[in-house]
Amino acid sequence: MMKAVGPVVAVLIVVILLISGTLFTVDQRQNAIVFQLGQVKEVITKPGLNFKIPLVQNVRLFDMRILTYDDAEPLRFLTQGNRPVLVDSFVKWRIVDVQQYYVSVRGEEFEAARRIRQTVSGTLREQFGVRTLHEVVSGQRDALMSDVQKLVDQDLKRIGVEIIDVRLKRVDLPQEVSESV
Repeated sequence: MMKAVGPVVAVLIVVILLISGTLFTVDQRQNAIVFQLGQVKEVITKPGLNFKIPLVQNVRLFDMRILTYDDAEPLRFLTQGNRPVLVDSFVKWRIVDVQQYYVSVRGEEFEAARRIRQTVSGTLREQFGVRTLHEVVSGQRDALMSDVQKLVDQDLKRIGVEIIDVRLKRVDLPQEVSESV
């Protein structure tokens, strides 16, 4: 009788491991991509319990909540009159097309943040270049942020990202210019 218990326990453990390898859950704040031998097989957007083939398929989960990209250092731009300004900004964004996001930036948030930084920086440079210092600091700031958001959003849709908001936290004169004023 004792000899029969060992193999039964071993079979039960193997069955439990196989079942746990076939099940995965997608949270309501996530989307998932199911890969089969390295190729995208399916994109799962609905939350719940799902199945996969163990050892052949693997799953990668992506956060669909609104994320924030905030520059560590203020960026330096020139206004229309060649006046330098330091701009501290942040961007609210989220993934809208998981498969395109994976293809474009390998699903890496760091790579997406790098692309967002490049695009926002270039767009801000263009927008500050056509505005005077007074326009940048005064009431046209909302129009500037709105224009930047639209332009950045159009560009970053190609990587599966939607820009929710672009905000300028501070626009300052550089130290050397402040002292001369």
